Amino acid sequence: MADLIDEHEIVVLTEEVPVEDTFGGPKKDLRAGTKGTIVDVRTNPDGYTVEFKSESEGRFPNYHLANLSPDQVRPADTPAKVSA
Repeated sequence: MADLIDEHEIVVLTEEVPVEDTFGGPKKDLRAGTKGTIVDVRTNPDGYTVEFKSESEGRFPNYHLANLSPDQVRPADTPAKVSA
């Protein structure tokens, strides 16, 4: 089992991910580099549920949840890998 990131840690997407709004708002593609918070850590199979907040045109922000694999996120305090 790989070292998993802890719950409540801030992470960064390593690739674009499609997500749905948790309150029925519009679907959205979150770009690589978007920051989110881990709200659940899974171990079989390894992965995370990550919450993302985005600004909306209305009064309240939109919240998005995504179930992601370990290769789709990295800790926010870890530099991005540069491809050669």
